Formats: sequence, C-alpha cells, structure tokens
Amino acid sequence: SKAHAYFPEEAWSGIRVSFGLNGILIPDRDVHAVADYLWKHQARRYPDHLLPEWLASETAEARDYLDGRRNIGYRFNLMLHIGNISTHRTYDEVKFAGCYDTLGAWPDGHLDANEAWKALPECLADDFWPCRRPADWPRAWPIANVVSRPHGPLPGTGAAGDPTRNSEGG
Repeated sequence: SKAHAYFPEEAWSGIRVSFGLNGILIPDRDVHAVADYLWKHQARRYPDHLLPEWLASETAEARDYLDGRRNIGYRFNLMLHIGNISTHRTYDEVKFAGCYDTLGAWPDGHLDANEAWKALPECLADDFWPCRRPADWPRAWPIANVVSRPHGPLPGTGAAGDPTRNSEGG
C-alpha cells in the first residue's frame, strides 16, 4: 500500500481519513494496544480525543509503544459526518467537510494540526502528509491523482500533478 511505501516496515501509527473515532485507520497489529489505551484513559478524555493523542505519541505510554512511528493525514474526507455535535466543542457544528473535501486543520478545518493533511508546496500533488514519496515513484498516482478529482483541478496543481503548472498546461 501507499502507506507502507512511504513508511516502510509499518512505520506509521494511523491514517486520518475522516472525522471522529471511525475516521482513523490503524494497523492490525495495534488494535489490542489501542483498545487497551482507550479503556485505560476513558475517564480522562473522550475516545475520539484519545485516539489522535495516541497516534501522535502525545503521552509517554504512546511514545513507548509506537517507538517513533507517526500518523499520516489523508488529503480527502472519505466519510460523511453524521450529526452536528462534536466532543471537541460545546456548540453545534454548522457544517463538516463533505465527502472528498479536503481534511484540513483548524481554524478552517475540523482537525488538529498534527493529524491533518497540509497544503505544503511539496505536497500539493500528493494525498498523504507527510508526503514522503519514494524518488522513483511517479509524481501523480493513477488512482488518487488529485488533479483529476471529480471537482476539477485544485489550485497550485496542473498536468500530471505538477504544482508548477496551471490547469491550462502552462
């Protein structure tokens, strides 16, 4: 998979693909450790706060277990958020990003900075953050080419995902 190519030997802790607790993919080998962590710390925080805390190695317990593995932010939201109440805020949300919208960080998005895709110049033609594409891989992925996204080209991208070209090929 792409995550394994960017971070060999499963050197990643999770992939944020949507909001809330169900918006994070974790490696199979970590399921029991994550479940134990959520159970152990449930009185301290909500589970949808604990999982990002774990993935970002924000506690000594998570750092010891993950041993340098890091979380990945996927660029596009893959699930529709049901409801408008969030455990992150005390007020109703008016709108979560829809399917295939960019998963951004605060203040415009709904994710913490340590778990969201970042629109850095070197990542504009990619759908993972951090974007550590192996040097011998193509600049744009055939299946997830962000330029051919259903809603048209994204700002800063051009033909074949080249961020130095515009959508007219110039």
